[in-house]
Amino acid sequence: MNYQDFCGNESMLPTPYIRVVTKISKWEKYECIEINGFKFIYGSSIKNTESNLFEYKEIDNSSFFWALMTLYSKLSPDIFTHTQSAGNAAITDNDVKLILHFCKVHGLPFWNKKLDAAPFTNISNEEFFNDSSDKLDEMQKNILRSVIPYSQFNLFPISSLAVGLMSLRSDFLRIISYYGWENLINISLLLTPKDKKILSKMEYGSLQSSKHADINLYTPSLIGFTTQWDNQTLSLRLNCENLLHLSAYHLCLLMQSGTLGSGIIKTCPKCHKQFVANRRNQTFCHNPCTPQSFHMQKKRNNNSTERK
Repeated sequence: MNYQDFCGNESMLPTPYIRVVTKISKWEKYECIEINGFKFIYGSSIKNTESNLFEYKEIDNSSFFWALMTLYSKLSPDIFTHTQSAGNAAITDNDVKLILHFCKVHGLPFWNKKLDAAPFTNISNEEFFNDSSDKLDEMQKNILRSVIPYSQFNLFPISSLAVGLMSLRSDFLRIISYYGWENLINISLLLTPKDKKILSKMEYGSLQSSKHADINLYTPSLIGFTTQWDNQTLSLRLNCENLLHLSAYHLCLLMQSGTLGSGIIKTCPKCHKQFVANRRNQTFCHNPCTPQSFHMQKKRNNNSTERK
């Protein structure tokens, strides 16, 4: 085979393996605090000692994405506005409870102390509460060099999370409309009355059948992605800033694959994560989440309560 034949046959070109690595910020304690009248979710260490502000993780499932879409469906509709002062005023105690639960299971969806924070990027560290611009500049340089800073806490404004969820949801609805997924059980259970009104104005599946199909995923096209070579794994690594950024990547996967996979979205009673059940009678996600471990944990909790 000559050079021209090889270059002209795309199927013979190797496909690179890309690892998707995301910054995950998990803490032992989560609570809602107020700064200048705005509600923040605040994660901290119970031991009051400094730890890694985040760690790099390779997440090999989409449970966090479905958890975010489920969270959107359950939150008060009035918090979803680009006017963050109005969204902040509409936050209820139940909204806070739902977001705290998500953070306990998955970690912070993003972090930033600015009241109008851009939710697909992170700015972090305790230096936020210090007026020294030199320290802030140095902290930002460290993040760009992938040096993980230390801290005793991390936080984000709830109103900014709502803006990020709005962007993801808008693209999610475009994909649903494009493939005509609105009546699938996994999707219909997630749709709010407002979602259904938006979808009713779209022509289900019409773009897919068009020879000039064109669908804009605004969030992935605006935030961008970066890759770098990993010498340890000898692979390309795609870096995501946070779970919201990773969600935009999963929107791209949904659009490219054109499939949701089989099964029904459920919540595991042991780890409380969303998962896609392959069988209708499947209750738990996977090992180590099993009926036996769940009942043993429940028994230990009951014994602990009785001793108190």
